[in-house]
Amino acid sequence: MLSKAILQLERIGKSFGPTRALQDVSFDILEGEIHAILGQNGAGKSTLVNILDSVFSEFEGKIIFRGHEVSRREMKEQFRTKLGVVHQEFPLIPHLSVAENIYLGELTKRKNGYIEWNKIYEKAAQLLDTLKIHLDVQAKIIALSAGERQLVSIARALAKNPEVLVFDEATSTLTDNEVEILFELLNRLKANGRGIIFISHKIEEILQLADRVTILRDGMSVGTKKTSEIDRYEMISLMAGRTVENQFPPRLHCAGDEMLRIENLSGEAFQNCSFAVRSGEVLGIAGLVGSGRPELLKTIFGAMRAKNGSIWLDGKQISIRKPLDAIQAGIYFVPSERRKEGVFQQMSIRDNLTISMLRNYSRAGWIDQAKEQEVAGEYIEKLKIKTTGDTQLIKELSGGNQQKVIISRWLSGTGRVFLFDEPTRGLDVGVKYDVYELINQIKQSGGAVIMVSSELPELLAMSDRVITMYEGKVTAEMDNDNLDQETVLESMMNPVREI
Repeated sequence: MLSKAILQLERIGKSFGPTRALQDVSFDILEGEIHAILGQNGAGKSTLVNILDSVFSEFEGKIIFRGHEVSRREMKEQFRTKLGVVHQEFPLIPHLSVAENIYLGELTKRKNGYIEWNKIYEKAAQLLDTLKIHLDVQAKIIALSAGERQLVSIARALAKNPEVLVFDEATSTLTDNEVEILFELLNRLKANGRGIIFISHKIEEILQLADRVTILRDGMSVGTKKTSEIDRYEMISLMAGRTVENQFPPRLHCAGDEMLRIENLSGEAFQNCSFAVRSGEVLGIAGLVGSGRPELLKTIFGAMRAKNGSIWLDGKQISIRKPLDAIQAGIYFVPSERRKEGVFQQMSIRDNLTISMLRNYSRAGWIDQAKEQEVAGEYIEKLKIKTTGDTQLIKELSGGNQQKVIISRWLSGTGRVFLFDEPTRGLDVGVKYDVYELINQIKQSGGAVIMVSSELPELLAMSDRVITMYEGKVTAEMDNDNLDQETVLESMMNPVREI
């Protein structure tokens, strides 16, 4: 049985200059409840998290905890012990240990000032054991996988024993096994009477885990419903403000002549890969984690060094030793870790959009800023990038809008081959559809696309052909003529080359 409210948000509002990020957002969190927050990128979810985490102290509305209105001062000084936040971007220090990160700022000391490391390690080990997280407490964060780091962030948030926990896209970097561990943990916390705010763009996770869901659109709450009384299509419709019937646009058939050929290419994590892609075609690459897919794309782009093999463009062998060689050849790369590998956080949208193509905007060593502004404005409008203007810092945008800027960077150039590594990771259904339409635009303009995706429905909906990889080797190549997921999965787990 759900009980009384632990936390209530009443008419929360927040503006950044002329941009209204949140307006009249209201919902409550009950004891023993998992309450999901769903909305498109840019709907205000991150702003809401930052208000709860006391990052923003200036906002409109009330926050009520256990019937008591919490003042702005109390939020900064006291409320943070009542509420724990697990952020999408892990706030961990890479060269410190797991235990140090969990108890950072609270390391117990003896009277002589020396830290009691044995007690800290023992305390951290007990916490992880309680949470059923199997990690070495003395391991350095830098040595952990992205999923393991996320689990450390969760342990850090739980170390203060908060009554309300906020999980901001907590599963975005977790493996299936780690997601299962997290869900078991959340259900245990729920059974112990904690209130949990679960923010995710994955509708299936919300339907599986949450008791209720509040949906945000354009900074406003448009509905709170029990998950037992709503389906995914109604959720999508509320998010988008319109009926959404199709998750993917129609697949275009416009393949032309062969454009790029890879012959016996080997590099870090893959060996002797051969395949080709034609103009107006999307070649999908499927495989399990560790199959070598991201490394293959990075090697084609010159970000990683090839050990042997050759790359051919328009029937001519080319040499790619660094990304600049690829860019000059018209081969562009959109990384999956856009914030780490693709975004210059302290630079504007305009600078991020044009930085790889400065030759197109310069004359006699001078940058034509008017031309930069014109192109940036064109793509902001074309891709519906939600921003106050092209001079806004890209770090202030949502993840989906950042992805659009990175894609615009390459679309604004003279690219011919586009390498997409997990192009819609972390994006909501609305922004995903925009990305799919951009891929179709590339096809229509005669470009070639190679796309790595872990989401098989996406891969099958967008690809003309699919190759599968297993432990660094290509195991199959299949035309996508009513190809089904079972066939692709079988080839993904098959170590015998079939072509």
